[in-house]
Amino acid sequence: RLEAAVGAERTELRAELDRVTDAVRAEKTAEVAEEFDGVHNVQRAREVGAVHEIIAPSQMRPYLIEAVERGIAKALAKA
Repeated sequence: RLEAAVGAERTELRAELDRVTDAVRAEKTAEVAEEFDGVHNVQRAREVGAVHEIIAPSQMRPYLIEAVERGIAKALAKA
């Protein structure tokens, strides 16, 4: 229909096609995201080695301080 349409009808059909295309793309993107979220989480990331450790928010500051101190000690040992 779009190829045969002219003028205002063609413009309206093109706009409708764009709206439908955008809606379908959004729907499919949401489906993929939902599937991804159902499979991928931080616990799975740890299991497959993508994340070494899961740290509670309350432990983040002490963990980072310790990590920086380990890094400094390692660098000084090499010097």
